[in-house]
Amino acid sequence: MSSFWGHALLLVLFSFVLSAVVSGYRHDTKAEILKGTLRRSCQFFGAVLSLGTVSYCLSLWLS
Repeated sequence: MSSFWGHALLLVLFSFVLSAVVSGYRHDTKAEILKGTLRRSCQFFGAVLSLGTVSYCLSLWLS
């Protein structure tokens, strides 16, 4: 597995686990937790991907 795909897999896993923890603290029923997990995992994935893109572009620009 290349470094890019390894990092992408870890990003998806990190986003899912973080969203499951946050949803578990915020909601009580299983249906609410599952619904919140999917929505939050997409939000966390987008946020981390955006930060990674910005940092990559800055590293190219500054080097």
